[in-house]
Amino acid sequence: MNKIFLIFTAMDSLYTYLAIAGVLLVVFLFNNKKNKSVKKDRKSRSFKRAYYEKKKEDEKLKNK
Repeated sequence: MNKIFLIFTAMDSLYTYLAIAGVLLVVFLFNNKKNKSVKKDRKSRSFKRAYYEKKKEDEKLKNK
């Protein structure tokens, strides 16, 4: 009876570790997707256009 209890305790802790690892994996993947979307926004045409327009305005202000 004691050996069966030890097996269940070990399995319970194993499932706990697996659940924690699963949660961390989901959080990691969610953060990774979030960062990729920011990188895509910076590569987009509208971002580049706004960046270069601001750069031109800054150069005009420097020349004055």
